[in-house]
Amino acid sequence: MQPGEKLNLTRSIRSAKTGGLLPKQCALVSVTENLGRTLLLVEFARGHREYVFENEVEFERDHSSSSNQECYL
Repeated sequence: MQPGEKLNLTRSIRSAKTGGLLPKQCALVSVTENLGRTLLLVEFARGHREYVFENEVEFERDHSSSSNQECYL
């Protein structure tokens, strides 16, 4: 896993900060190990960052460029 890689959330997740549902697309910022769990800091389109568990995301399979991209760093 490298910072900047595009990820998709595999299920609906509420923000711990705002309580709203998070968008499905995001980009990896960093990886942290804590108490035997892997936490990923991800960033969404408008700069909002959240921690998610490794099993809650999957790598984006389509690496082609698109004009509708919602997440970036």
